[in-house]
Amino acid sequence: MPVADYLLTQDLAKTYWEVPFWDAASPPERLFVNLPDPAQITAGWTGLGWWAFVALALILALLVMGRFGQRTGIVARLFGLEILLIWMSSEAFPWYLLRRHLPPVYELLTNMQFAWRLLGVAGPILVLLSLWALQACAKETVSGGEKTSAPALFDGAQLKGLFALAFLVLSMVQVSDYEKELFVTAHSITAYDRAVLPIFLKDEFSIEGADVDLPYRRTQIDLPEGSSGSATITARRGLTVIAELENPGSEAISARFPLWCYKGYRAHAASGDLAVTRAEDMRVAVEIPAGFAGAVTVSFHEPWYWRLAELVSLATVIGLIVLVLPPGTLKQLPFRHGKKGA
Repeated sequence: MPVADYLLTQDLAKTYWEVPFWDAASPPERLFVNLPDPAQITAGWTGLGWWAFVALALILALLVMGRFGQRTGIVARLFGLEILLIWMSSEAFPWYLLRRHLPPVYELLTNMQFAWRLLGVAGPILVLLSLWALQACAKETVSGGEKTSAPALFDGAQLKGLFALAFLVLSMVQVSDYEKELFVTAHSITAYDRAVLPIFLKDEFSIEGADVDLPYRRTQIDLPEGSSGSATITARRGLTVIAELENPGSEAISARFPLWCYKGYRAHAASGDLAVTRAEDMRVAVEIPAGFAGAVTVSFHEPWYWRLAELVSLATVIGLIVLVLPPGTLKQLPFRHGKKGA
């Protein structure tokens, strides 16, 4: 929703990567380990994690044992697709041969920008196969009659115990990294606001015509030349800047804050909201009235309609809760029963 909104309402410049597609693939040795990505270009992780290797091994074993019953055909095809996607996401895939012999196919696939993004498709497929595998372990499989039936490998309580143990181990391994990424560093919010970068470059979607290195060089508020006013940043938290400003002159002045002027920034003072405009260098410009002296808070406020996409997640959570409820639970709810004789 945010990207669509900006593309429709603001002039943005897209960044293009001029690198071979295979340079943006995952190293094979990192596909099944839980190693943080120091470059932060893969949302923090470079592979599927060790649990994925265990799940693939279990699915393959159950396929060989014929435990999937009527699902064997679809499971086999999805398993083959899963292996292909994992292979294509890694540096082991011969992308250079594809580029040489099938240029149209190669150009089509490079629209993904990074080969490791195929893991985003492989992940949900693996989750589905894993659920079917757990179901196959817990159910008795019958092939051609009672004599060839296979008993359940685990009962429900054992499966719940195994799942709880795996979840606990996974949580213990990753909790420190998640805590750092989400609550300490918070890359998705503050990386382009506070980070010290070794080079200056545009982000994925930058404002057209912006001075790309300006927010990294300028850490203070700029006032017009010849102005007798003053401006000092007293606090900065993510996309919020708090500053003390003074304009003893007889005319209003424009204070340029070290923030890109994307739609959504507001400025507030004790006397009320202040006007926010876009400066020529594409920074946030706040109009400071004549005779003003006090604190000004510039912060980002997302439009309400950005949250519409979260309705999908909410509906999914409600659906999952309904699915796991015991049969007949909904019929027993008080609002489902009307008064007799009404």
